Amino acid sequence: MTIPKKLAKENRKYKFVKNYNGYARYQERSGYYECFTYHELGLVKEKFTMKGFAKNPDKVKI
Repeated sequence: MTIPKKLAKENRKYKFVKNYNGYARYQERSGYYECFTYHELGLVKEKFTMKGFAKNPDKVKI
């Protein structure tokens, strides 16, 4: 998992400043700071299983 040093989102350019627990702090050109989660950056994929699917996959109602 490597955190990108430069980032472009929504026509704004950011530079990496600091790494927090589950977040990365970036600074915009104008001097404003913004935090992005690892999920927003595409570094972590969410894993979930449907409740009850592991026990009885035939009886799960969708």
